[in-house]
Amino acid sequence: MPIKNWASAKLALFIYAIMILTLVACQGGGLNTVEPITTLIPTTFSTPPKGEFWIDPSQDLGKISKFVLGANHGPWSDLGASNIDPAKNSGITFLR
Repeated sequence: MPIKNWASAKLALFIYAIMILTLVACQGGGLNTVEPITTLIPTTFSTPPKGEFWIDPSQDLGKISKFVLGANHGPWSDLGASNIDPAKNSGITFLR
């Protein structure tokens, strides 16, 4: 059966090619291996490092607003049946 509309056939072929290239691009290369950290050594600073954003966790700045605590949540996140109550009780007031 001959193709009557070549423009539609070219468009369909282009869309299929883009879909295949997208799936190929999702394939990972080799396995990335990460060296495990055996011990963490806490460090203390008497003065903030120059040129870096630094927060002193020992300084009390007062009560944290309930509108600040939030979480990123989307279709990739799944809450199982056993996690619904802990999620409600976690204090998170905003899901983005």
